[in-house]
Amino acid sequence: MDKYYLECSCTDAQHIVRFMFDNNKEVPALYVETQLNPNYGFFGRVRRAFLYIFGFKCQWGHWTETVLFPDQVEKLRDLCNNHLEVIK
Repeated sequence: MDKYYLECSCTDAQHIVRFMFDNNKEVPALYVETQLNPNYGFFGRVRRAFLYIFGFKCQWGHWTETVLFPDQVEKLRDLCNNHLEVIK
């Protein structure tokens, strides 16, 4: 499985996106992974523990974003094109 990392334009380590290409011709796949749980301080974790205990669920889930500069977008395009060529 091939792995590639793209970094956010803000250079925050929590905004790195990992792409994994499985070039198996029978079941080709592209996996995209992001880190969705930021590092909360002690009291932030305690607050979330209480919310969890009492069954509170956020309707939107946990989201983050990664902003790619044009050179990173070109790299992503090239990675996807290479993946498509391999599986055909």
